[in-house]
Amino acid sequence: MGNLCLSEALETLVRTSGALAAGLTFWKDGAFFKQTWVGLPGAFERGYVEHFHTADPWIRGVRAVTTGTIVVSDELVPRAVLESSAFHAELCRPHRIKDIYGGRLARDGAYEVTIGVLRSADARGLGAREAVDLRALVPELGCVAEAEIGAFRASTLDSSLDHLPFGVFVIDAGTAEVLLANTAARALAATGTVEVRSRDLVVDGESLGAWLASRAYGNRTTRRRSVRVSAFPPRMARGLAPLERTRGIRVRDLYVHDARVVSQELAERARAAYNLSDREAQIARHLLLGDSPKEIAKENGVSISTMRSQLRNLYAKVGVPGQAQLVGALSIA
Repeated sequence: MGNLCLSEALETLVRTSGALAAGLTFWKDGAFFKQTWVGLPGAFERGYVEHFHTADPWIRGVRAVTTGTIVVSDELVPRAVLESSAFHAELCRPHRIKDIYGGRLARDGAYEVTIGVLRSADARGLGAREAVDLRALVPELGCVAEAEIGAFRASTLDSSLDHLPFGVFVIDAGTAEVLLANTAARALAATGTVEVRSRDLVVDGESLGAWLASRAYGNRTTRRRSVRVSAFPPRMARGLAPLERTRGIRVRDLYVHDARVVSQELAERARAAYNLSDREAQIARHLLLGDSPKEIAKENGVSISTMRSQLRNLYAKVGVPGQAQLVGALSIA
């Protein structure tokens, strides 16, 4: 099958095996969360996802076999038991599905991937010959399944980091290639604060290449705009990209704090969380930058008494007694 993507691999399997349909089903912590099939009738897929995945008589046996083992339907559940089930009567029979052969392709922590190949009602025998052919493809299909787990982990990790107000870059420790960046990191790149170059990362105009190469971990602050960079020790990659790109790769995490970007992001979150006015959100941003009430009043062209009155209104909205508690609440909005 070569380096086929998942859909191409499944299409090839269906075409060469003469099967009705083939697909991968994904499980997390033992619970169904998605499937990718080729050739499956739409009504069957909808019925399975909405009603029957918890009553699938095949799946318990498939998930119990050793990873890489392929079994046929009769080894999973006796034919008489299968045909007496609502699953078979209401889902399989109307779509002329006779039985299945398949097994577990991959398991990584909480994640499992199983494969199933459906045979049509006019198929001969028990599927033993077809199962042998599928076993020969298990190494390549297993890599496809592991890559899908990696891609899912990446998307989950990416979104879980997006609540952070500072930039998170996960880079290849050897090449400095960026493998993952959260929303704040992409914003820093879009504004030019961070530049991704060949074998280098430039923050606020300062190259980090030599610094990263000479240090296992550490912190530095740029001279021009005081952007803070924290570098963490290299670690083995896990679930950041398709498996063929990350197997054996050491990566490292960089946190990039730009006070201006962070304060703006947090002020916008506070605006939504506490229903702040434009002026109150602006005051919140100044406070997060470390400006004093006197400095904020001067910047906005108001008297210090007016600023204190606005601050009291802000305390009341956020539900805090003073400035220190306000900044703390804004920092975790």
